Amino acid sequence: MADLISVIVTTLDRPDALDAVLRSLARQSDRGFEVVVADDGSGPATAALIANWKPGRSSAAFAPLKSATGRSV
Repeated sequence: MADLISVIVTTLDRPDALDAVLRSLARQSDRGFEVVVADDGSGPATAALIANWKPGRSSAAFAPLKSATGRSV
């Protein structure tokens, strides 16, 4: 199995841009990655978008590297 790559996406009140990034990542044929969203205190629209993509897991505000488990970040 290939090593997991961590993709860290930062955001602050840009739900449309974040949605575009997450949709692009979801279309990738290589599934050897995880996505860590670092949300720096966005409003409810961004929080709802993140919850819809990964229910039950909160975003990491200032600790995205701690949340990453991949060999490469």
